[in-house]
Amino acid sequence: MKDHPQDPRASSVSFDTDGTVPADFPPSDDVLDLLEGATDRADPDADAALLAVEHIHNLHMERFTQCRDLAERLCDIVQARASVPATWKAQANLLTWYRNSLVSSGWTSVEEAYWVTHRMALWLGWTGMTCASRH
Repeated sequence: MKDHPQDPRASSVSFDTDGTVPADFPPSDDVLDLLEGATDRADPDADAALLAVEHIHNLHMERFTQCRDLAERLCDIVQARASVPATWKAQANLLTWYRNSLVSSGWTSVEEAYWVTHRMALWLGWTGMTCASRH
């Protein structure tokens, strides 16, 4: 029986779709603003506080899902190309290009762009490129 290599996305997707946001996914500015507003109000109404927390979680989960789906689509594009970069340098250049394009588009924050390209590197098996945040 021949062993087939497992698609790296298959194992990653399973923990991404369990209803939680991975700890390495950065919160968006909107989520941070809502968290700050919720702590500033210190509303004694427990029901209102619970609704606020649920709303913030849902926004964070929605943004995570969008970024995860984007990373998956970009991986598909890379894999569909006639020649996937084989060298570490070419892979790094491609991820940097995607990261810069995402940031300059205004669709992601810098932190989200790093997360998306980090996830791409993991799914593509480019382990030398896995930097989830800028330092």
